[in-house]
Amino acid sequence: MKDLSCIMNKKRITVLIGAGGAIEIGGPTTNDITQKIIKHRIDLIDYKSGILKNVYKIIEKYYQPDIANFEHLMHILEMLNTYGKIFEDPAPYRIAVYKPLLAPFIKPRYKRFFKGYKDISVQLAMRYLIEIIADEIDNYNEDFIKTEKTYNWYKDFWNKSNVNWDITTLNYDMTIEHSLDENFEDGFEPI
Repeated sequence: MKDLSCIMNKKRITVLIGAGGAIEIGGPTTNDITQKIIKHRIDLIDYKSGILKNVYKIIEKYYQPDIANFEHLMHILEMLNTYGKIFEDPAPYRIAVYKPLLAPFIKPRYKRFFKGYKDISVQLAMRYLIEIIADEIDNYNEDFIKTEKTYNWYKDFWNKSNVNWDITTLNYDMTIEHSLDENFEDGFEPI
């Protein structure tokens, strides 16, 4: 009962951690991940179709002076995949459950990217993009665990305050999970 009363007396605070929440503890920025994708691996994974490289060049030019990023790339690849099926041959999709609402109002500007269901290059580009992002985040998570003593202040902030935290993170990393003491519920049931 004593432990329960201690918990009951703590303040309860809800925190939403968004993009940039881990930068102060060495986390990669969106631009960091994008540059690693573009510079280090894009030619290796995309040698045949050039989808990632070419889409990146187009959106980088379009978004100047802002910087196009990997989230833009993923969204565009998803849209190319969806619209490609409609633009290539709309007949099989007339009774499809999902048809993009804008499809009847637009025409493809770069037809080479809308190869539809007969070409899997867009699906492969999406898969490779996800794999690269996952590798980058895994590398960061491993580095955080190895150097967590450097960031004791971060762990102490979450664990030594007199607060019951409700934490939601929109980030890809696991720094919160690695920082909290073992008594936390992550919302996922063990399988």
